[in-house]
Amino acid sequence: MSELISDSYLTLCKSLHSTNPLWGNGPASHLHRILDFTREHRPSSVIDYGCGKGKLSEVDTRSRYQNYDPAVELFSKRPSPAPALVSIDVLEHVEPEALDAVLEDIANLTTHRCLLIISTIPAKETLADGRNAHLTLHDYPWWVAKLSQTFRIKKMEVDPTYVVFEAIPLRLYRDREMNVQVTVGNM
Repeated sequence: MSELISDSYLTLCKSLHSTNPLWGNGPASHLHRILDFTREHRPSSVIDYGCGKGKLSEVDTRSRYQNYDPAVELFSKRPSPAPALVSIDVLEHVEPEALDAVLEDIANLTTHRCLLIISTIPAKETLADGRNAHLTLHDYPWWVAKLSQTFRIKKMEVDPTYVVFEAIPLRLYRDREMNVQVTVGNM
């Protein structure tokens, strides 16, 4: 597996987590989607991939979470594969050269389905080196093409600032038909 995060970027992310109390502080605007996802699929455990400060596991007490974030010491231990994985406002922060490795990692950790929520606009935050915190910033057609290399997209919602995907790793997908539910508009 290729590198998931470079040492220099990991240092920048650790700094942002430790100096900005709001950074990685939770999925408040997407909580209803996450709860709907876990209610529908009832996984025995869920990986919160890029969990930040781990707030989701405090809010969604119905599900058993494995928090994972390499930039947060408390959650830097690699998770075990799980039936469900959520990655909320994370993929746009991944270094472009590491994105394929991160997507493959997500696919390998997911034994059933994942929920990926990706911002399509610049971040409000700036990294210490001056770059916008959203390093991999693309529109939804780009994300559809990129994710389709590793996942079968089952549901997709699109709005002006985010795209939401429910997906199954291709290695698990047996039915080759493309059955996608797409919602465009306000989420």
